[in-house]
Amino acid sequence: MNWRLAHVITVIHPGIRDYLVRELGIDGNRIEVITNGIDLGYWNRHDRDLQRQKLGVGDEFVFMYVGRVAPVKNIPGLVTAFLQAVSAVTQPSRLVIAGDGADLDACRRIAAASPHGNAVTFLGETSDVRGCLAAADAFVMNSRSEGTPRALMEAMALGLPGIAPAVGGVPAMLESCGDVVPPNDPAALVSALVSAMTQPAQSRALGCVAAERAKKLWDAEIATARYRDLLRLKSR
Repeated sequence: MNWRLAHVITVIHPGIRDYLVRELGIDGNRIEVITNGIDLGYWNRHDRDLQRQKLGVGDEFVFMYVGRVAPVKNIPGLVTAFLQAVSAVTQPSRLVIAGDGADLDACRRIAAASPHGNAVTFLGETSDVRGCLAAADAFVMNSRSEGTPRALMEAMALGLPGIAPAVGGVPAMLESCGDVVPPNDPAALVSALVSAMTQPAQSRALGCVAAERAKKLWDAEIATARYRDLLRLKSR
C-alpha cells in the first residue's frame, strides 16, 4: 500500500489515526492529525435578517439541512421526525432542506401527506450555502454514516447548534455544543427537535459555544500553517 512509502501520514480526525494504528498496524508516530480548515471570516451570519426574508420566514425556529438528499443521509427519516415534533409543540418551526438527490421526491411525498407539511421547505440544489445557514437557528442531520461533515463545521462556525446522530466523527465535533442522538433512533431525534424548538435561548447559548469551538478547531490559517511546518520539518 502507498502508506508504506510515506514519511508521514496526515488524517483529519483522531478516529482515522486510531483505525490506521489498530487495523493496519501503522506506527502512530508516523501519523499527524490535522483537521480540515474553513475560512472563518466567510462563514458568518451578519445578514441573518436578510437571509430569513429571502426564505420567507419570520419568528419560526428554523432547522436547516444542507447536503445531498441521498439514502445514506436518511432525509425522509428527518422529515418524518420533524413533522412529528412540530405537531407536538405550539412554537412555530420550519425545516429547510437545501440539496438534491435520489430521496428528494420521497421527502416531498412525506411532507405532502402531513397536515403540517407546509412547515417543510425544499430549496433544491443551491450555491448559497452560507446564506441558507445564516437564516437558520439550528443545523440538523440524520445520516446513517459520516466522517467529519463539512456542512456541520460550517454551521458551527456561523454559531448554529447541531442536532446529529452519533456516527463517525460527529460526536467529537459536537461536544458540548449540540445534541448528539443515537443513530437510527427516530424517537430520540424527535425529542431533540422538540427540545430545540421549545428552548430557543438554550439553542442560542449552544450556538455561541459552537462558534468558539469552530474557531479553535477549524481555522483554515492554522491548518495551513501546520501543513507548512510539517513539510519544512520532513524536507530537512
